Amino acid sequence: MVLDPGQCFDHPAMDSSVTKVEKRSCHSPHDGEVITNETLSGDFSSEEAIQSKALALCGTDAKKRLKTIPNDGRMYYYYALYPALGTYTVQGEDQVSCALTLSAGRDGKKLSAPLPG
Repeated sequence: MVLDPGQCFDHPAMDSSVTKVEKRSCHSPHDGEVITNETLSGDFSSEEAIQSKALALCGTDAKKRLKTIPNDGRMYYYYALYPALGTYTVQGEDQVSCALTLSAGRDGKKLSAPLPG
């Protein structure tokens, strides 16, 4: 599932195996906000390999975006919504949505407004 930059979402599991993402208003509590989309390329032999590549792409984008966010005392984490290995290899789904969150796990802090900056 690909979301557009600026879209906010809740991800019930807050883990990397995306099965369900729910779009949310950025002005109410939400888990993350998409900052960019990237395209995967290459051959991957495992879920770990595809995850590693997706996180590397998003890590670069997150560093750029974090430079535009004023220091508000909060710790931001980057997060990648990416296709499963089979979806990538069989269906050709190659889009990754990169997001920022306030939590690295389940039931963590939520954002309550669009990302600043």
